Amino acid sequence: MLDKLHEHFELILYTCGTASYAQAFSEAVEKHGGKRYFDHILNIQHCLYSMENEIYIKDLKILEEGR
Repeated sequence: MLDKLHEHFELILYTCGTASYAQAFSEAVEKHGGKRYFDHILNIQHCLYSMENEIYIKDLKILEEGR
């Protein structure tokens, strides 16, 4: 599936996990597939923290920058 998607789209891995988790995940996926799939990797540092709800939120507006 990632082979076909990567042919036509920019793929972004976006997780609320740490940078090391995101890197390990992408390496595991790419090792299994034998090629690089993700154009960008975003992690918890790219998320917004809601003090009101005490949760991290993935703000997709950051994906608009430069596009």
